[in-house]
Amino acid sequence: MNLDGRKRLRPEAETDWLPRWLAVLFPFSIAGSVLGQSSLAPPPGFQNAPATPQMGAPSWNQMQANGLIGGGGPNSPPASNPSANNAPANGQAEGSTEGQAGGANAAAAAPVQNLMQWGALHLRASVAYQFVYATGLRSAPGKSADTFTQTLSPALNAALGPHVSLSYSPSFRFFSQSDFRDTIDQFVSLTAGASYGDWSFGLSQSFSRSDEPQVETGSQTDEENYLTGVNASYHFNDKISFDTSGSMAFTVIGNNSTNVFGGGNTNNTSVPSLTDSQSYSGSEFLSYHFSKALDGGVGVTVGYSSQDDGFRSLDEQYLGRVTWRPGSKVSIFFNGGIEDEQFLNLNAPDIVTPIFSATMTYHPFEQTMFSLAASRAINASLFQREVTESTQLGIGFQQRLLGKLQLSLGFSYGTADYKDTGANLATSRSDDTTGYSVGLSLPFLKHGSASTFYDYSVNSSSQGDFSYSSSQVGASVSWAY
Repeated sequence: MNLDGRKRLRPEAETDWLPRWLAVLFPFSIAGSVLGQSSLAPPPGFQNAPATPQMGAPSWNQMQANGLIGGGGPNSPPASNPSANNAPANGQAEGSTEGQAGGANAAAAAPVQNLMQWGALHLRASVAYQFVYATGLRSAPGKSADTFTQTLSPALNAALGPHVSLSYSPSFRFFSQSDFRDTIDQFVSLTAGASYGDWSFGLSQSFSRSDEPQVETGSQTDEENYLTGVNASYHFNDKISFDTSGSMAFTVIGNNSTNVFGGGNTNNTSVPSLTDSQSYSGSEFLSYHFSKALDGGVGVTVGYSSQDDGFRSLDEQYLGRVTWRPGSKVSIFFNGGIEDEQFLNLNAPDIVTPIFSATMTYHPFEQTMFSLAASRAINASLFQREVTESTQLGIGFQQRLLGKLQLSLGFSYGTADYKDTGANLATSRSDDTTGYSVGLSLPFLKHGSASTFYDYSVNSSSQGDFSYSSSQVGASVSWAY
């Protein structure tokens, strides 16, 4: 291949492109469970959670967790992360992101220049403590309880040069109410990548374990998730690039899971048991750089999903994506298309439906941000033989006050229909979930952050044992180095 006259990537440009491609192609370091949605606000700093819950401005990890099944590159947003806008409020230094030292282009420091840095190895540590009083949490379907929770979340992030990063964060949660068991959540993530000429390569592996009250199960649920991804990207020229990626995802229900048949079960409904699931996917995308403000692409994702003693399915997604930055104040991302899911071991009809994930952020002023996020997806449910069709909308507002305080307001609304693949996709359950949140956070000294929040959520379900309303008020303090 004749490369004469073609623009080559400088080493500095390669270093800058790498994290962006990893962000676009590898959203596998997912916060929390892949499909579950915890009823409790996550502690600050744990799995990239912000200091204050922001339902209206979900992180891209949350969008992917609720996004298109298959989990390949087409479903991820541009490199900008809404949660990064709150880095100072979360105790992170300006210009840096979790797991990176001084940003993507930071040069390796000389040994012993920093107590946490030796040559190319840079370590970052943090710890957060959260105290929450929550009402109406489901300990089992049809059974609610009020409880105080205390959560301690240390974290360690290691960056080995610009190409390899490793993070680990346990979270120790203690409940005052005996209906809930104390938990130790875990999150481990390894990301590696390299560039050579016009090629970029990446690898990602993550593990998470959560044992929290979930909206889907109506109970405290022990769940483990394993995610693996690989990708290769070729920059044909300054305008065109080709992206190939593959992923594997495994969801395992732990031995400590609360029996979802427990509780009042006042409607005498038959609730299926929880089950493990697996999914595999591969995608190919063609991306085109129209201008500094506009990028787009088209692609296809093919995936295979199965549940233990449940359904097996093959699905294809035909997708298009657009990233538009009409100015310094507005950023818009949209990814969507059509999904066709065919069931291989059951007589259930195919599911052909539109799917999408989208976000818009608007900064009218330097200290003010509005955000809008929406998604529609089909996912394998945690319940045996069931799939979930979900649609979500989030609206957020953030404002810096008095130069230090960060005010966050959020509203979210979502619907979820549970389809029984063993009964010709009859709807076994329908949920409508609404949430409101307000929070204040304040950085102190150089590495600390303190915050307080109030959160109200209500889930209205066609199966009454899964309906609930919960109020949560809490405070937290965190320190990062």
